[in-house]
Amino acid sequence: MKKVKITEEQRDALMYVAQTYNCEEIVKKHSSMQNFWINAKWDKQMNVESLNPLSVDEVIRALYIGFDVIKTPSEKLIDCYTNYLDHFQSPYKFNEDEKRGFRLGVSVACFVLDEKIKGIAD
Repeated sequence: MKKVKITEEQRDALMYVAQTYNCEEIVKKHSSMQNFWINAKWDKQMNVESLNPLSVDEVIRALYIGFDVIKTPSEKLIDCYTNYLDHFQSPYKFNEDEKRGFRLGVSVACFVLDEKIKGIAD
């Protein structure tokens, strides 16, 4: 069996509910009804509803075998927006105006695509 691929948000939610329930209880609750995880039952800071799209098999594999975290397109764009110019400067060095231009371009792309990405186009 392979590790399941989940988002960072799902990883955080899974680790959060694991502070309250053991693995067996999480599986039972997840399989007991569709959309069991409702944010109203939990701390408002944690999006436990992100667990609802996972199948029972995926939850079991994540808990007992492990998981790999994948980035959503929004998370990838945020990484690019905040880190790209700082990590890939060689051999060309970007000055502050060029960095601002790059970040402005990403912001405009979010606007054009009507994407509201926290950290870029709040």
